[in-house]
Amino acid sequence: MPRPYARALGKLTNAALRKVGLEVRRIDSDAVAAARALRKYEASGRIPWSEGYHIAHAKLIAATLDDCALMAVFAAAENLPADYGICVEIPWLFAKLRNVSGRILDAGSALNHAFLIDRLLRDDRKLDVMTLAPEKPCFTHRCVGYLYEDLRSIPIVDEHYDCVACISTLEHVGFDNEAFTKRSAEVEHRPTDYLRACLEMLRILRRGGRLLLTVPFGKYQDVGAFQQFSAREIGLLTQSMHGAKIDIGYFKLRRTGAWDVATADECAQCESVHWVMARENERPAVFPMQADKAASARAVACLDIVKG
Repeated sequence: MPRPYARALGKLTNAALRKVGLEVRRIDSDAVAAARALRKYEASGRIPWSEGYHIAHAKLIAATLDDCALMAVFAAAENLPADYGICVEIPWLFAKLRNVSGRILDAGSALNHAFLIDRLLRDDRKLDVMTLAPEKPCFTHRCVGYLYEDLRSIPIVDEHYDCVACISTLEHVGFDNEAFTKRSAEVEHRPTDYLRACLEMLRILRRGGRLLLTVPFGKYQDVGAFQQFSAREIGLLTQSMHGAKIDIGYFKLRRTGAWDVATADECAQCESVHWVMARENERPAVFPMQADKAASARAVACLDIVKG
């Protein structure tokens, strides 16, 4: 090999090795920081939203999604194990998505996390994420599409998607979303606008496609940044879904801190932890541990809507 080419190749190789080395050090540094945060979370008594909470939460959800027996329980809507104390919305969604292929829209960006993307993407699926403003996690290198739009006015043609998933998002539509976007224009109070969003999501679904929704449920609450749905709001939602087949399931957080399937009546008086989405100057310095270990909602409604 001529000397100039050899020198050039050597420089490229060294540059590549330096880059790999930097990446390895960065990964190691992230792992050390995550392990430290987890130890702090455990030592503090596992207080929701404290340092390490998100890491622990993600690990537990990932373990649930990889547990075939437990996911079969979600799919069959059976009683959960007595000690199941983590998120129910994501396992419920993944159980519903088992046989879903084609174009999927994540309406609200609940799925925009590496550990969920890893388990969601398949050769027969195409995923788009819609949210109000860009977020740090971005998976365009994995062919995930991103749209920064309002769910009340979706710039997508009719019957484009095979499935729309809207997880823990609908309750924020029409409310104060400045915390997510850093834009004062997002501060509003239009409690019935969730119906507009539902009609838009139904519009972009193909016939026979599925709209999978979860919302906090129980006693009606309006806390500024979101609303908790009561039977009235769920009733208005289902009435607006003309010609659709609707199945509704409920989960409730027990006094022990464990989740289980429930009825609407059993959830009717549940209240969400009110300070979770409060403005920064209105939050407690240390998030208090609730007796039932609630991190936010104490009950959720999960709607599986098939477009007619």
